[in-house]
Parts: sequence; structure tokens; C-alpha cells
Amino acid sequence: PNQDGKNEVFKAVTRGVKIYNLMVFNRWGIKVFETNDTNLGWDGNCKDLPCDEEEYVWRIEVSSVGGIHKIITGNVLLYR
Repeated sequence: PNQDGKNEVFKAVTRGVKIYNLMVFNRWGIKVFETNDTNLGWDGNCKDLPCDEEEYVWRIEVSSVGGIHKIITGNVLLYR
């Protein structure tokens, strides 16, 4: 996120989701972002302050309208 209008937020692209939770953690395991809204994404800030440029861990817990439940994790590199 650098205010150029491209890749300003990190979020999942979803369809047919009933329950959704996205969390982002820093390298010490401290949660820097959480949302249950599929339209919201992480903008690289924590408590309105810019996070350091480094690798973060994300975790998504999702349930579909069809009853399928998944927990997916990965890494994202914050680069401004």
C-alpha cells in the first residue's frame, strides 16, 4: 500500500461464503488486523500506524453456504 491505487489492501476473493474471518499476524504472533467482512482488507496498518515492511502470516477461517468449513493460512510480504 503506497497510495497509488494498486494493491492497497490484502483480502480474499470470496463467493458463496456464510462465515468469514481474516486475521493477520506479525512475526511475533501479535494480531495486527482482523475482520469478518469479506469487503474489507488489511491496508498495512495497525491501530492507524504503518506496519514495518516485512513478512506477515494470514489466517482465513471460512464456511460456505453449502456447509464446507476450511482454515487456510499463508504469508504475505508488506512492501510499500
